Amino acid sequence: MTDLKFLKEAITDIRIGAVTTTSKYVIRKILRELNPKMSYVVEYGPGDGIITKLLIERLPPDGRIATIETNDSFVAGLKALHEPRLTVIHGSAVDESAKLHDLGWPRIDTVLSSVPLTYLNKEDREKVIKQTYDALPSGGQFIVWQYSMLVLPMLKKYFQDVHVALEPRNLLPYFVMTASKK
Repeated sequence: MTDLKFLKEAITDIRIGAVTTTSKYVIRKILRELNPKMSYVVEYGPGDGIITKLLIERLPPDGRIATIETNDSFVAGLKALHEPRLTVIHGSAVDESAKLHDLGWPRIDTVLSSVPLTYLNKEDREKVIKQTYDALPSGGQFIVWQYSMLVLPMLKKYFQDVHVALEPRNLLPYFVMTASKK
């Protein structure tokens, strides 16, 4: 998807928290944080699938990825990938984070989120973080990239190990927060 198409979607759907696709610098930072042994990945707010496609390349042949997206156009684009290891869920992270065990996978290694958690009320923000924590096994990762660090105290409330990195080479700069469950 071009930046212009992405901007059009962002203008017409207020639930999209970005005005452009994620920069290659942010993507590199996120990919460096990933556990190389991950096989089962959930992505909240994949948007146009720029990261989803790279995750699919990194998955082992028996790996799985589920994306949770609210935007109709983005959902259609993800389904058009015709990737058998990809499950596209049309829904919100608030609702679907409670159903991660319903995927039927042996575990969830990593959850990634570009969902603008700061747009959510405090109760829903905590629900997403807690339900994600509950779905992850020991050693699981929750990687979140946001324009602010508003969610950092809540991540630290649940996760024992949280690392924050600023990536200024994005419109707007992103904080990439990697939370690991011990």
